[in-house]
Amino acid sequence: MNPIADVSVVIATRDRPVSLARLLHCVREQDHASFECIVVDDASSAETIARYDTLWSNLDGRFRLLAAEDNRKPQGPSAARNR
Repeated sequence: MNPIADVSVVIATRDRPVSLARLLHCVREQDHASFECIVVDDASSAETIARYDTLWSNLDGRFRLLAAEDNRKPQGPSAARNR
């Protein structure tokens, strides 16, 4: 059982894998270790989704991805964070 995180980081993203990789690296390197990081994808392209496996290979269980459902249209960052 995972302990409850002190901090939740929610990141809304769409078709920005390079920026997301840099941001996830920064979050991972924080001194405070009791956090969860939830990345919410807002209907990125198939090419971007394919790159997520590589991004997540360097992360641990504190990081989660909520991918958009197939055929979903982008809703914007606010809707992604609310999801």
